[in-house]
Amino acid sequence: MNKQAVRDEIIRCGQDPVYFMNKYVKIRHPTRGLIPFKTFEYQNRAVGNFRKNRFNIVLKPRQTGFTELTSAFIVWLMLFRRDQSILCMSIKAETAKNLVRRVKTALKNLPKWLLIADIVTDNKTSLELSNGSWVKSVAKSADAGRSEALTLLVIDEAAHIDGFDEIWTSIRPTVSAGGRIIMLSTPNGVGNVFHRIYTDAEEGRSDFAHLQVNWWEHPEHISDLHVDPKTGRHTSSWFKRETKDMSLREIAQEYECAFLASGDTFFTPDIIEWARALITDTDLSDGLKIFVEPVRGRTYIMGCDSATGDGRDNSGCHVFEVESMEQVAEYRGKVHSDQYGPEICRLGRRYNNALMVVENNAVGLAVLEHVKLDNYPNVFYMRRGAKAGMKLGDPGAAGEGAMTSEYMRGVMTLGPNRQIMLNKLEELLRNQAIRFHSARFVSEMETFIWNNRKPEARAGKNDDMIMAAALAVWIRDNIYGDVYNNSEMTKAMIGAMKVSATTNTQIHGASKNPEHVPARSLGVFSTPGDPYLMKLPDGKQINMLEMVGLYVPRKG
Repeated sequence: MNKQAVRDEIIRCGQDPVYFMNKYVKIRHPTRGLIPFKTFEYQNRAVGNFRKNRFNIVLKPRQTGFTELTSAFIVWLMLFRRDQSILCMSIKAETAKNLVRRVKTALKNLPKWLLIADIVTDNKTSLELSNGSWVKSVAKSADAGRSEALTLLVIDEAAHIDGFDEIWTSIRPTVSAGGRIIMLSTPNGVGNVFHRIYTDAEEGRSDFAHLQVNWWEHPEHISDLHVDPKTGRHTSSWFKRETKDMSLREIAQEYECAFLASGDTFFTPDIIEWARALITDTDLSDGLKIFVEPVRGRTYIMGCDSATGDGRDNSGCHVFEVESMEQVAEYRGKVHSDQYGPEICRLGRRYNNALMVVENNAVGLAVLEHVKLDNYPNVFYMRRGAKAGMKLGDPGAAGEGAMTSEYMRGVMTLGPNRQIMLNKLEELLRNQAIRFHSARFVSEMETFIWNNRKPEARAGKNDDMIMAAALAVWIRDNIYGDVYNNSEMTKAMIGAMKVSATTNTQIHGASKNPEHVPARSLGVFSTPGDPYLMKLPDGKQINMLEMVGLYVPRKG
């Protein structure tokens, strides 16, 4: 090319990053070596977002080429813009260095005439050009980039960086002078900074522009793309091959961009989705919520979790109707024990002196003292030395001398008790034998995770409403379980029963076989028309619905 052609080409490249990438950038392929970088449609959309918006967040699956794309975009910025200060952060130092290595590969393989700035610094973690532009890699750290004024901050796999809440608080000011942010990640559950920023951007509550990329947008992954009739999800030979040895959680995280299913939540996604569908009150603010007014003659139980009132945690309380286990009221707030005790006493009296179950930790003991001063008539007392499998305690008045010395007010939740309580709550939710109206409870379900084999709230989140519910269901099961539990679980199982009339025509004896004779018996169940009739060995029939009080005999 002559000088004018070179000048025109440089100008065009400086104006159009997608043109520059496709015409001149090379990337290193794991099997094919150094190859030209050819962008896909979704990558061109991403570049458009990067140029148009100051803050960008990208939810992406694995193997969609975003590391290469981001590296190429950094090359374009450094080469055609002076004094660019770019910081790349990732989970590990090596991962961040890898991005800088790709920048170097692209720069060093450009045509000589296009390298309009010389490389003046080149080491493992940084690269600097003669036009004042530089790029540097750092591992996760609260101090990363603290003293820098950045024009671009790239955060890779942000959802998987431990302690990112603290890091984000300290690193966000590095772009306060007009710098840009590109945040990319596969999902890692809900409640973390990446999830919060992405969902806020989706709902228009953030200055971030969001972009979600699906695995089936990659042209090399979809030669036989189709929708699986069983799951209703996209699939292909490539997808099946890549995910054959992966768990559902891993698939959700690595390929399906599913926030909820990708997290290691204590409650499974289907349980959370079921509970969310029942919400009747979406208000997340603190205070008292009455969902169902009390009914004379009904029995109620309330679980009460206590906090100091001046920390991050809330005090929380649920009231349930004992038979149906429907949540009828809920309280949450940052209050001191001298306020919380009278509050829950008023609520308990409103619901026919509901059985009050209070955790007797340090703060709970202070709350119980105020419950005692209020002369509340129906408090759960735990039997000293009681263990799982035994009757744990009995109801009694809160006043002095109401119970013998072998009892103590409230419930201890230390050691195995905590896990037993939570397992009982999960069991009732899984069997759809409990109903919550509250969005506050469901929001805590989403961020209640397994952490080193212990279920607890994700860092920075709360589990007060979870623990309050667990207290109530555990003691309800222990006190009233013999009366209600067997029929509830049987009802749940019966409700889940289905009858299939599909005929298998692929085996010997099926209807396409001329020798086939349709079976006259369905074993213990009589006919497809009434799947609940069960035949006993003596020939008599019983109706399973009648056993649990659901069966009403036909008249006549």
